[in-house]
Amino acid sequence: MVFSYLVFSKYSSDNNLSNIKENRKNLNKKLFNNSADLPFLRNDTDNAVNFNTGYNNMDTTSPKRNFWDLFKKK
Repeated sequence: MVFSYLVFSKYSSDNNLSNIKENRKNLNKKLFNNSADLPFLRNDTDNAVNFNTGYNNMDTTSPKRNFWDLFKKK
């Protein structure tokens, strides 16, 4: 019970709350400054992926599967 009271009183103290607010402001400033310094990369992915049209040329004959041969009696 005493431990909970001490933790809550420390967490809700004015000093701690002002530190949290200041850290959040600094974090937003740092994120804004870092995102402004990012380089802009040009798009070089045009025609990088070609659609495979090999489905029209599929072989209609399938190889013989041996799975069902396991159930046959010899």
